[in-house]
Amino acid sequence: MAGSTFSRIKTWIAGQTLTASDLNAEYDNILSNLDPTGIDDESASNAAAQATKDPYAGSSLVKAVSLEEEIQELRYMIKQITGETYWYIDTDTDIASIYAGSQYPGFFIRPKFTFVESLDFTSGGTHELVVGDTVEGAAGGATGYVEHITLSTGAWADGNAAGVLYLNTRNATAFQAAEVLKDNGNGNCATVTAASAKDSILISPFVYHHQGTSEQFLYSDSNIAFEFQNLGTSDWSYLYFDDSAIVTAGTNLITATQLVDAVTESAFSEAKHGEYNGEDKAIFAVFTDGSNNILEFFHDSNLVLFADRIVSASTINLDQSWTEEVTLTVPIFARKVNVAFDYRYGNVNSDAYWRTEGQTGDIGHLVGDARVAGNIGVVNTDVICSSNLKIQTEDSAAGSNLLTTHTNGWYFPTGM
Repeated sequence: MAGSTFSRIKTWIAGQTLTASDLNAEYDNILSNLDPTGIDDESASNAAAQATKDPYAGSSLVKAVSLEEEIQELRYMIKQITGETYWYIDTDTDIASIYAGSQYPGFFIRPKFTFVESLDFTSGGTHELVVGDTVEGAAGGATGYVEHITLSTGAWADGNAAGVLYLNTRNATAFQAAEVLKDNGNGNCATVTAASAKDSILISPFVYHHQGTSEQFLYSDSNIAFEFQNLGTSDWSYLYFDDSAIVTAGTNLITATQLVDAVTESAFSEAKHGEYNGEDKAIFAVFTDGSNNILEFFHDSNLVLFADRIVSASTINLDQSWTEEVTLTVPIFARKVNVAFDYRYGNVNSDAYWRTEGQTGDIGHLVGDARVAGNIGVVNTDVICSSNLKIQTEDSAAGSNLLTTHTNGWYFPTGM
């Protein structure tokens, strides 16, 4: 029957007598089936299923004159909202993801990355340690500022709290295993179970646009303490969003579980609009010393500054051409670098210059001049390195003048 999905009870022929029971049965049939399952569809063909109608054509309301037009107008609005060719095609993102990003200006906010040391503890309590406390090792006198606390078991009130303290601005003395912690005159606040380790960072709340298995906004509403698991020797370790863990979690709210580190370098993906390793998005990197410890750093805005400068090229006697290449200590995605040039007079008046490796311009940029015996000129400046993380240097005259190049820190590239 056109317009419905159910059939009439009886088909009448000429001469039959209409009874009350017949009439009531047919009306009951209609009333019982007069719901969405009993009304025929508006998708008899692909063309009919794709048909839409603009309810605001010519910037004026165009009223529907049938249920068919009402359905087509609703389809039109869905198509307008999703931006897809047809109203039934899956969208690139969803309203929940857009909302998560819309809580922050510009749909993107980079977190502040903070260097911290991890300190495992047990027997915590009954005095509860909190962020902002300065703890002290009762045996060795080590001190550290508490940036973050992760409680894994127990409770402070019961005296059996256990977890990890994340400390910043520790003094020169390291915390030791089995050492008792004090806090502002409160003794035996907790017991250290392992020596402090330079293996962690603290990540403030953020919003990122991620294009992994799905395109979505990822965010955190609280600080995340992350302990690196893959730290090499004098090498970079990169911090990524773990795409497979995000898919498994099925949420845009990120915890440490959805982060992963690797010594594998990221690469810029034009299709994904960022630095990626496969489906994993890179968001930070740390550098280690010869003992697999993260080098202390400070981060603010776009700049990540090493606590201590790193010598990238020491006391080089430069040629009068761009043959001296200096590899700067920066992650693979960095191009803008803050450096210090130490230019020392030897035996000739001359000028030193730097340029980006591979550039065609032959003049470059002035580092400094050496004119007086014993003169030491130190210049702190920003440079742009090549994709090989290199700059080139030269001297204006032959002699024994020497140039040392230090890497002070690096900048996030635009959009990262």
